[in-house]
Amino acid sequence: MQLAPAAAQAVSVCPVQSTDTHPIHLHGGSCYQFHLRETRGFSAAQAECRSQGGNEVIIRDADTQRFLFDVIQRVFQYKGVVWIGLNDVTQEGHFTWVDGSPLTFTFWANGQPGGLLGPLEDCVVMDMGDGGRWHDYRCEDFLFLRDPHPFICQFGAVFKRLSRLRVRVYPREGKLPEGKQ
Repeated sequence: MQLAPAAAQAVSVCPVQSTDTHPIHLHGGSCYQFHLRETRGFSAAQAECRSQGGNEVIIRDADTQRFLFDVIQRVFQYKGVVWIGLNDVTQEGHFTWVDGSPLTFTFWANGQPGGLLGPLEDCVVMDMGDGGRWHDYRCEDFLFLRDPHPFICQFGAVFKRLSRLRVRVYPREGKLPEGKQ
C-alpha cells in the first residue's frame, strides 16, 4: 500500500441555496434559480433576483435556451410563460438585458416582438406553450390588466478548490494488502 496525494479539483458551487420552492440547476458556469410557484411583475422579479446577488435570466445562446426550456418543461412540467431578463423599456424596439448587455441571440416567436399592445409591451417572456419562443408582454399591471409571471434568477457559479487529500493506492491485482482481506 502507498499513500499518494490526490490531484486538487475544482467544483462549481452556487452562491445561493437550493430549496423546495426555489430549486437551482447548474449549467455552463451559471446557477439558475427557478421561481415557478410564485409570480411577480417584471421589476419585482428583477428586484428579487438582485436582492440575492443575481439577475433575471440572460440567454446568450441556443444551448442555454434549450437547457432552460428542457428543465422547465421536463423537470417542472410547467406550460405557461416565464419572465426572462430582456426588455426595451429604455428605447422602444432596442432590446437589452437587465445587466445592460446587448441582445446577440434571439428566439422570437412569429410576429414578435410586437403584438396587440405594441409599445406597451416592453418586457419579454419565454412561452412554454410556444416551444420556449420569446414574446414581449407588458412589464407591470396596466389599468385592470394584471401581468405577473414566474421567473428565473441567474447567478455566476463560484469555483471552489477541493483540499488535497491523501488516498490509499492498492495494487491492481485485485488483492487487498495483507491483513485487509
